[in-house]
Amino acid sequence: MNHSGGSHVFLTGATGLIGRHLLRRLLDADPARTVSILSRRPCAIPCDRVAVLRGDLAQPRFGLNPADWDALRRSVTGIIHCGADVRFGLPLEESRAVNVGGAATAIELARGCSRLRQFAHISTVYVAGSAAVELPEAPYDNVHGFFNTYEQSKYEAEKLVQAEPALPAAIWRLSNVVGDSRTGHVEQYNHVHQLLRLAPHAPLPILPATPEARIDVIATDWAVAAIAILFDRRFRAGEIRNLCAGYERSLSVAEMTRVTFDGLTSRAPKLVSPERFRLFAKSAEALGNARIRALLEQLSLFVPHLSVRQEFRNDSTLELLRSEGMPDPDSADLFRRVVLHCRQAA
Repeated sequence: MNHSGGSHVFLTGATGLIGRHLLRRLLDADPARTVSILSRRPCAIPCDRVAVLRGDLAQPRFGLNPADWDALRRSVTGIIHCGADVRFGLPLEESRAVNVGGAATAIELARGCSRLRQFAHISTVYVAGSAAVELPEAPYDNVHGFFNTYEQSKYEAEKLVQAEPALPAAIWRLSNVVGDSRTGHVEQYNHVHQLLRLAPHAPLPILPATPEARIDVIATDWAVAAIAILFDRRFRAGEIRNLCAGYERSLSVAEMTRVTFDGLTSRAPKLVSPERFRLFAKSAEALGNARIRALLEQLSLFVPHLSVRQEFRNDSTLELLRSEGMPDPDSADLFRRVVLHCRQAA
């Protein structure tokens, strides 16, 4: 592949939910652009402008052979670090190996790229962790802790990027990416979809949740379009952007519950305080209900967010994206479409 003189982007996570759509956007945006992607498994990309490099985020220098590593350092003009392990239940060190280790290696590569103009690190608004806070589009110091190891490892990865002021780096935080804005089609199921799958069976009579707490969800196509615009047309080193619906456009837990159970014969769970739910969980364990215990263990990784009032600021980002012709995200409309899709696919 010839990279001489043109744009050459190195993209991690190109086989993931965001990355595979972003790859196509990058190629379409610039017919002269070449892209190198990192993949743990052999994959065929029907485009002669894409080089597939076998590697692993958790390995030193991504496990690349020295020739490939040196070739990237000579030719890469932009890096988008989109790869991550998004599983919530991993032991902390396993999550760190991919999410923190991968970021550290991407930074190492960026330091050695003689032609580098852009380094984009894809993060999550849930670096806010377990606290009831307002997350600014700025560096954030979490002193309250996290609900799962994914959040903690992504927070630590952000800190690594922020500690490199000499790099032309930007951080873009995504919220819950749940489906297509037009059809509600779900390509990759996450914790939001797991809750939807449980709804028809109503396995729990209560849930720990604050009715007024907000749940921020965005569409896959909206997230990809926003990243592409920021990278190709509005990149600015040192910026942090929250790519989310924002407080006013997100759903309350009460509204999400109503939409989820609308039209179902099963009754919606009652929303109770975390303290009351803990008493319920203890009684279930005392009764030896294995199914309920397993469900509670699974839910413990993300359901606590339903009880925390968090606000993700994104005013300046939405203003910028509007100037580029992007519509504002609409969590309520998107969620209704996703619910319908999940019911039809069940």
